[in-house]
Amino acid sequence: FVLIHERLHRLQWLGICSSLCGALYLISNGSLAAILTLSFNIGDVLFFTSQVAWALYSIIVVRIIDDVSPFAIVAWSGLLGSLTTAAGAAYLGHFELPSLLSPLALGSYLFVIFAGGLIAMIFWNKGTGIVGPSQAAVFMNIMPLVGIICGVLFLDEQLLISQAIGGVLILGGVYLTTQYRTVVYRLAKYFTRRQRKRQPLR
Repeated sequence: FVLIHERLHRLQWLGICSSLCGALYLISNGSLAAILTLSFNIGDVLFFTSQVAWALYSIIVVRIIDDVSPFAIVAWSGLLGSLTTAAGAAYLGHFELPSLLSPLALGSYLFVIFAGGLIAMIFWNKGTGIVGPSQAAVFMNIMPLVGIICGVLFLDEQLLISQAIGGVLILGGVYLTTQYRTVVYRLAKYFTRRQRKRQPLR
């Protein structure tokens, strides 16, 4: 809205607010005090920072998607991302060659490169070019929900009521943002039907 002046419907704004509130509700574990006092841990801060960076990336993709293929965008992103990640790891003293990694670490490394990197980014770039950055960005709020679901399925973590509430807000917001035309049509149909019932018979 700010950078490329994309116009949004009121229901889309409602969906964005709903999904954002759901994400905040998740990372704060349903604590209003944590939100008001900004009492988040370092992981939450890093997560939020990555969301801002990813939103800017989505806007850049829309600007260049007609001139540059999704594969080229992923290739350049991967190259620059690898260099900055390697520089950060070297600075922190955690840089290791793939040959020195354990089988589990190497499998995680390859999964991040191909599944979380190559495949996910190609699909993201193509999807962003189709629906626009605003509708694409709202899907980023699903990330913490996916993380919670994976934690429950693979790490035997407990699903909390606050997480379920946050998940409903997120999914409802995503639906409103992406399917607002359907919602407008159904609401208009519903109110038209009610108005007809109220009209006296002649």
